[in-house]
Amino acid sequence: MASTPQPPQVLGVPAVDPDTAGTDASQGEDEQLAFLLVEVGALRYAVPAHSVQEVVEAQATVPVPQVPAFVRGVFPLAGRVVVLIELRALLGLPPPTGEASGPGRTLVVNTEAGPMGLRVDAVLGLQELARSRLRVSHGEVDAPVLETFLDGPNVVSVLDVQRLVSLAESRVGRS
Repeated sequence: MASTPQPPQVLGVPAVDPDTAGTDASQGEDEQLAFLLVEVGALRYAVPAHSVQEVVEAQATVPVPQVPAFVRGVFPLAGRVVVLIELRALLGLPPPTGEASGPGRTLVVNTEAGPMGLRVDAVLGLQELARSRLRVSHGEVDAPVLETFLDGPNVVSVLDVQRLVSLAESRVGRS
């Protein structure tokens, strides 16, 4: 009896092919989008899977002087220097307490400037979602949250990676 091939995994999370993530091969159906679900504090966020290069364990970082506290430092990855952003601090969430202060995980995301690390408390896994389930967020025009959806009782905010980069750059420029 032949076994069904399993998708490749990164730290226990099924990997997504960036060329096919967020697409639905069938025509006429509601477009399916793939997201990596993460937790930051008590909140859940979704990052478009095509934006995530890889998920790595928490990294030791080299501090960078004279930058805001949300920049945890830099770390080497595959011959490149990657800036590590503390997503909790960038989004203005309170610091962790108790068990929530563990090492977390780092999402290495693709940006126009190259890879950037986003430190999150936990990676929950991949979720495909019909585009019709997304609801436009009515926050600030340049906010990093574009849309939301319900995942059971939880409201999940969809993050726009490029807007996160813009937010970080604007705050670094003010420091």
